[in-house]
Amino acid sequence: MLLQTINGIYLDGPVKTIANDSVFLIIYDIHAYATPQGGRMIDTVSSYVLGMHYKEIKSIQIYKRYRPIRGKIGKILKIGGAGYIALSLINGFYTNGDLGKNGNMRHLLIPVGAIGTGMLIDGLFPVANFSGKKHEIVYVKLQK
Repeated sequence: MLLQTINGIYLDGPVKTIANDSVFLIIYDIHAYATPQGGRMIDTVSSYVLGMHYKEIKSIQIYKRYRPIRGKIGKILKIGGAGYIALSLINGFYTNGDLGKNGNMRHLLIPVGAIGTGMLIDGLFPVANFSGKKHEIVYVKLQK
C-alpha cells in the first residue's frame, strides 16, 4: 500500500494489521552498498511496523483502468505542437526565412492550438494515481 500522510510524506509497505482506528504498515529499510568487486548490491537492513491513525492519512494510491491513449492524449498534443513550432523556427533560421512574411505565422496557430488543447485536456481530465476530493477515509466501528 502506498499512501501519503498529512505531512506530505509517502509511505510504502504491506499492511500488517488494521486495528481500531489505526493502520499498521511494515516498512522496509533498504540500502545499497558497495561490493568488494566494485559493484553495488541492494539489501534490506531492517524492517519495522509503523502504526498510523486514520486521520493522519491524506490520500491512498488507487488504480483506475484507463485506455492507453486516455492518459497520454494531452501529452501527445503538447509535445507534437511544441515540436512543430521548434522545427518551424529551426527551419526558418536555417533557410534565412522570415516568419512574418507570406502568412507564415498563420501556420503556427494550429500547433499553438494543439498545445492549448493538450493543456486543457490535462487540466480538465487529470489521471491521478492517488485518491482525491471525492474519496474520504472514514472510521467504521464494527460490533463483535
